[in-house]
Amino acid sequence: MSEENEMPDSGQTEAAAIPPTETPAPPAAEPPAAPSQPETNATGGEEAKADTPPAAYALDFGVYGDNVDAGEAAFLSKIAQDSGADAASASKLVQDLTLWGQVKHDLQVQDWEAASRADPEFGGEKLAENLAIANRVFEAYDPQGIIRGLLQETGYGNHPDLIRFMLAIGRDLAPDRMVSASGASGLDARAQFPNTPGLNP
Repeated sequence: MSEENEMPDSGQTEAAAIPPTETPAPPAAEPPAAPSQPETNATGGEEAKADTPPAAYALDFGVYGDNVDAGEAAFLSKIAQDSGADAASASKLVQDLTLWGQVKHDLQVQDWEAASRADPEFGGEKLAENLAIANRVFEAYDPQGIIRGLLQETGYGNHPDLIRFMLAIGRDLAPDRMVSASGASGLDARAQFPNTPGLNP
């Protein structure tokens, strides 16, 4: 080839080929950590701290405190402490449960009263008259009003079956059916038993 056809020298060297970049290998995954085991005490039970009883405290029964005696309060407080609950949380739980029980009982008493008022035997228009007859039982056997007070306080005085029971006794206490200790009644015994001598009128 002639010198005229030779390429001029630009003074630059041909770039060297760049070797491919190697991608670094990802680090090896570490095996998952074993689940932690609960601390054990000398007896093998979970968490040695369970051997330490919580500090003693007294539950706050709120407005229901008058209905809880000392023995019941101590018993419930111990249950709460053994469960690990703090005093405030345990007291609120007890108050809520007591309120729920009271509301449930009040609704039951209302159902008894409604059933008594609608009872086909003694309710309706005959209710006041029949209650007056049933009250003879209290007048005869509960002059101090202790039983009457208990029934009113608990609401059981509204129970249809109790009213029916008291009504039956009250009818037996009617003046024309009562027999006194001397054997006298509202009726002439000689008229009832004419063949029996020695009867008082």
